[in-house]
Amino acid sequence: MWLKRYLVHDPYAAVSFRELFRLSLWKLVLFYASVAVVCMELLRTRRGQILILLLASAVLPVFIFAVFIFEAGSIERYLPLYPFAFVVCGYVLAAEHAKVASKVLLVVALVATAVVNVNAMRRGTLESVKAGAISRIQHLVPLLGPNSLVMAVNEQDNLAEFRQNFPLDEINLSGQWQNYDMLEINTERLATWREDFAKQVLVTWRRGGSVWLPERIFCSRPHPKWNWVEGDDNRVRWADLPLFFGRFETGTKIGGEDGFVLLEDSAKNKQILILTKRK
Repeated sequence: MWLKRYLVHDPYAAVSFRELFRLSLWKLVLFYASVAVVCMELLRTRRGQILILLLASAVLPVFIFAVFIFEAGSIERYLPLYPFAFVVCGYVLAAEHAKVASKVLLVVALVATAVVNVNAMRRGTLESVKAGAISRIQHLVPLLGPNSLVMAVNEQDNLAEFRQNFPLDEINLSGQWQNYDMLEINTERLATWREDFAKQVLVTWRRGGSVWLPERIFCSRPHPKWNWVEGDDNRVRWADLPLFFGRFETGTKIGGEDGFVLLEDSAKNKQILILTKRK
């Protein structure tokens, strides 16, 4: 996200090169430097060349799948690569012919990887992330029924992440309501996000459910903590959201400034949605 904001010059969340390097870029530099060192050390011996071919046989299919088949941002899809990575790293660290500098760089990269991931996955960090989402939704949950639909801006919305990353939380286990990501960035579905939204709402109303919109979509500019990147996909801009949703009639508001608002099941709203769906 930080790299994207820097490259597209996000007007809502500007990132300087110094901030980019401190928050993200140093990890990429260290990772690719260690990969280059490992590959060079493997190419120095016959056994190492065999191992690099074995590694390539695992890496290439996964990356092809990531580009053309599955969601590249889902990190669990890369788990099959770890056994091969451990084998080649272990070979380089144990090899007598490997340079000391190469081993030191590899050890630094492995330690940095462990530290960064332990910090990201420690209980305190996860509880903080979960608390942020629960604070938005906790007052709304008692009003939701089995056919209720709660909208999230995109997959980076903390509501969407909460539903996906904490499936065993009491709110997710007890609630029969559904959530829907309105904007799926960099996918084919984004081209018809308005029409898809209209279909989802009309189906929910026919089932007797309620539809709740995030207050965020009525704001003139996104807060940096909402993980929005302006220009990530040129088919949608943040300004499109208040322009589109500002036409609808809304009702009860729950959860404060970053909460949710009821989309009224009114004749005006139905007319807008029917016309939108037909486009």
